[in-house]
Amino acid sequence: MCREWDIVYKITFSIRGDVMIYVSNFANSKKSESPAVAICRGVPPWFKGTRYVALAPEWSLVEALKSGSISESTFTMGYKKILDSLDVHKVYKDLDGKLLCCWCGRGKFCHRNLVKDWFKKAGYECEEL
Repeated sequence: MCREWDIVYKITFSIRGDVMIYVSNFANSKKSESPAVAICRGVPPWFKGTRYVALAPEWSLVEALKSGSISESTFTMGYKKILDSLDVHKVYKDLDGKLLCCWCGRGKFCHRNLVKDWFKKAGYECEEL
């Protein structure tokens, strides 16, 4: 299935002349030909990609969510403050054509989906792989 995605990705790139950003978890990054970029504080020992720490949530925010001391809504508000401090256009330009990775499984609450929504709100293409 990933091979099909890679073919679609390459055809889309050659026809439209642009690239989009994808988001996924580290496990899926092994299946993609797109350069992987970590957007979290810690990475698996085998991960050899780059990091974009500006999109990584603070450990205190992550720990509070995992411990249940804050809700997903409170996490979202805190993380949006981080996103609001960044220039979405510059970040997209920096990451265009990349696969943004973190630890969370597909379908789980995750900051990478907040990043995806942030890009989409600004008019950019960003999809879950």
